[in-house]
Amino acid sequence: MGSPFDVFPEAETLALAGIVIHREPFIHQLSPFVHIVPRQGELDEVYLPRVKGVLSFFEPTHYLVGAAPDDRYFQTRREIRTIQDAQSSITLAHQALCIYHCCPYVMGPILGFQKAGSVPLVLQVPATGGANWELEDVAFCPPSAPFFPWHGSNPFDDGLNQFFEALSLAYSQVKDRRWIIS
Repeated sequence: MGSPFDVFPEAETLALAGIVIHREPFIHQLSPFVHIVPRQGELDEVYLPRVKGVLSFFEPTHYLVGAAPDDRYFQTRREIRTIQDAQSSITLAHQALCIYHCCPYVMGPILGFQKAGSVPLVLQVPATGGANWELEDVAFCPPSAPFFPWHGSNPFDDGLNQFFEALSLAYSQVKDRRWIIS
């Protein structure tokens, strides 16, 4: 049986959330902590058995993964005080995907794992974010096509990373209350 730490050997703690993205498998790094990776056996073995029976959750096509060299993903509650905290937040990453693409992502429960081998924690069971079409502000409507493959562009590029960085900075400094939507 594989370990999720085989995929992220530098990490001491991991957070995993299954997501459904309608495109070919790919790897994308949103921040120094948060990655989107294709579905794979080591992650399936620890994630899928723990989320069976969760209402309205589909089997993931990808995983949203937080990987950290400290214990940040093995706490049921943690405060976001710095941009580093914000850039490691799986919840903010999910909202960034929803807002940036102006469409919902299907996301499963967020589970926390510790390399030391403790029982995984259920960190959160997020609601699926919705399209933010009612928020008429350029910050919420960047010039990018949704993620669906028939649009023919790749929205998982540097623009998404820059958007997540801007969201993290605004959220961590709480200068712009609009980000509290996250």
